[in-house]
Amino acid sequence: CLICVCAVAVGSSVCVYRGEGSLSIMPPQLPSQNQPSARVLQGDLASLSASLRDFIESSVKLCQPDALHICDGSEEENRSILRLLEEQGVIKRLSKYNNWYERLIHTSNKCIEKCILMMVKPCVCVCVCAGRVMYMIPFSMGPVGSALSKIGVELTDSPYVVASMRIMTRVGEAVLSALGSGEFVRCLHSVGCPLPLKSTSSSFTCSITFTFSHLILGITNPAGQKKYFAAAFPSACGKTNLAMMKPSLPGWKVECVGDDIAWMKFDKDGNLRAINPENGFFGVAPGTSTKTNPNAMATIYQNTIFTNVAETSDGGVYWEGMDEDLPAGVTLTSWKNQPWTPEDGEPCAHPNSRFCTPAAQCPIIDPQWESPDGVPIEAVIFGGRRPQGVPLVYEALSWAHGVTVTNDSLT
Repeated sequence: CLICVCAVAVGSSVCVYRGEGSLSIMPPQLPSQNQPSARVLQGDLASLSASLRDFIESSVKLCQPDALHICDGSEEENRSILRLLEEQGVIKRLSKYNNWYERLIHTSNKCIEKCILMMVKPCVCVCVCAGRVMYMIPFSMGPVGSALSKIGVELTDSPYVVASMRIMTRVGEAVLSALGSGEFVRCLHSVGCPLPLKSTSSSFTCSITFTFSHLILGITNPAGQKKYFAAAFPSACGKTNLAMMKPSLPGWKVECVGDDIAWMKFDKDGNLRAINPENGFFGVAPGTSTKTNPNAMATIYQNTIFTNVAETSDGGVYWEGMDEDLPAGVTLTSWKNQPWTPEDGEPCAHPNSRFCTPAAQCPIIDPQWESPDGVPIEAVIFGGRRPQGVPLVYEALSWAHGVTVTNDSLT
């Protein structure tokens, strides 16, 4: 789930509740506390639908932020958010490139689990946003207006999440217009402070059932015939590299629709169609280089937010596997904000450090990547980390047979 990705990336807390008839609903409510409403810094609360106003007002009463900002998705708003993050010392403009930003944060899986568990308990949600601005982000997963897309509204007190969501989803007034008075996915997120963590461990897990972890790519052969494929691999197993592959065979062409998530359904004619619900790439940085994925490297040269990577003294970024020699005299600062050398014996970038970059910047983005009808899927490829016990590559005889052999490979 994209909302979980953005929230977990900052080591904070996220609530996505499952209720009757919807993926996620508002958190359980406490009795009225007669608290005053937060002042609205931007946007018109009265212009929103009744159900959206109810979600916002009840969440404001529960979390008690100082103010509310309704995001419009404009460039001016984005510049304002990035400027605020710079002033807070959360991000830093990287002078070596055009509009690169970097965030140095601590990411601990155990801490994340405790924060999520804390937020699931409604009694400790009270005042969780006190002293901060609550941002209302209307977003569309997939092209706005597509029958395959889903619209959601996230309430967060993290400007970093606002900046990331603007890259990874379609955000703004067009989304609200498409939503109207319809139903939407409700998401509540907070950085979790100043509440203390009272539990030392947890085993909280989050199950999302409506998405498929598939890349989508179009392949054109030398005769000009083009077909689209979806492919599923475990995390950090090469989906992004395959989605942005540079063919070595003459005359062949690969174009990228998406590298991470596919929403698929059969159309009225029985054809399987898919969209990429994301608007950007949220890729693992370590191992990405001009050798392993030149198209990804070309994509991240501007308008990109880097999380938990190393910084070079000349205003650039660095990570393990980048395969670029540093110029003489250039030093590194690790993701822990400490001077770093290879002799330190630990990575300069977090193993799960990320780049968050707009998909439209990819040099091989497919012309149909934002088609509201999706693209027709001719085949689904499944991959994994099993070097033994199964053939390196084999083909199922039919869709039904494919389900069987895929399930066998997972057991």
